[in-house]
Amino acid sequence: MSKSLNSEQRERLYQKRGRLRIDFGNLAEILNTKKDHMVQAQIGLPVPDEVADAVIAWIAT
Repeated sequence: MSKSLNSEQRERLYQKRGRLRIDFGNLAEILNTKKDHMVQAQIGLPVPDEVADAVIAWIAT
């Protein structure tokens, strides 16, 4: 299955990445996933559930 981040989650991801100066490659390493999934999540495309859940948990911290 797959999920997409909503607009608020995408904005929070964008802001946190910018604040911490983390690029997609480094974030993928942190969340143990692929860079492509990070790009897809940021622009609102569906990603695997476990990736979406990891991103949502990360932006909540």
